[in-house]
Amino acid sequence: MSAESETDPEALPEHLQRIAEQYGVPLDDPALRVMGAHWLRVQEAEHTLRELSLEMQSALDARIEMLAESGDNLVNVAGQLAQVQTVLDQKPAGFARRLEEDLRAPIAAAAAQVRTLEQSLDAVARTVQAAQRRQSLASFIIGAVFGASLTIWFWPA
Repeated sequence: MSAESETDPEALPEHLQRIAEQYGVPLDDPALRVMGAHWLRVQEAEHTLRELSLEMQSALDARIEMLAESGDNLVNVAGQLAQVQTVLDQKPAGFARRLEEDLRAPIAAAAAQVRTLEQSLDAVARTVQAAQRRQSLASFIIGAVFGASLTIWFWPA
């Protein structure tokens, strides 16, 4: 809540206004304003978490798509290697050696690309796990603070 809205009882969230009316709490009660400010902060935090979750999803979708393409490439390479094997069975050993030398570099490049992709996805998995832990911790802290403020508010004097 901004400085101007703290003096305006109508600036409280609708839920808090209904609760105040139900229990007969005046809208200009300082505790109710603190709860309103906390309520808005929680909503802002939820909005931020949702935005970050969407960003992470889009980044992961791109990486998953790249992984799928690499998997398709590996399947194609396996099929082509089977075709090469049948040709090699029909050709002399010299031709087989030359063909193996020609294919060694592309196969090594594909294997290196798969290893690099695996390493980058491992880093993404660690980042996702850390973000999920932070999100869970933030949700717990928000709930604890809100629960404590409600306990203080409704604690019999």
